[in-house]
Amino acid sequence: MANLLFEKKYDAFIKYTYAPLLKMAGGAANMTKAVKKSMDELETQGYSFTNISIDKPAKLVHVNKMLQCVVMQHIEMKVPGGRVTTNASLIGISSDNGNNWTFIDTHGADLKTLQKSIPALSSQLSLPEKEKPVFYKD
Repeated sequence: MANLLFEKKYDAFIKYTYAPLLKMAGGAANMTKAVKKSMDELETQGYSFTNISIDKPAKLVHVNKMLQCVVMQHIEMKVPGGRVTTNASLIGISSDNGNNWTFIDTHGADLKTLQKSIPALSSQLSLPEKEKPVFYKD
């Protein structure tokens, strides 16, 4: 996913988005447009991703014929005047016993908040608290 984002292959990138989120966004085409627009705006403002690394998944949770897990991602971005690093959590979901995965970017929201719009999320998932980004001046 990170490589697809770096390569600006947004159509391929959004295929890893949890299907109900795509539906909420009005479909894959709308989601692709929104991602492209956001990325273009970031670039225009002098922001760009320089590195994204992803940890191994945390404990797998079995729920309603799905596997769910939390995956931490570590993001580094070039920003005006320096760079920023941050950690963020994704929720991975597989409905085919782990062969294929889709993801939900939590954007730092807690589990109860996410479950309001995505009730299929297991209460057994353990999301870390949102961390503040760290800025490094050039």
